[in-house]
Amino acid sequence: MIFNIFNKTILLDTEEVLSSPPGTDKMKKIVSAYCTKNGLDYSFISERVVEMDGIEYDMIPSRLFRGTYSVRLRRR
Repeated sequence: MIFNIFNKTILLDTEEVLSSPPGTDKMKKIVSAYCTKNGLDYSFISERVVEMDGIEYDMIPSRLFRGTYSVRLRRR
């Protein structure tokens, strides 16, 4: 049996252009801003895991194009 083939992934938009991979604190600020803007309940379970509306997501720095970075949330 195969599990987790189609994990939901959310790519978060940032207010500023990130020229280096965001650290944990920066990722938490980006996720907090996203949740506040969209009215989602959230809590940080660990350094790289956030729970939004009862669903756990891994916070992953993601490289976009031309050396810019963002935060990707992958459902656990």
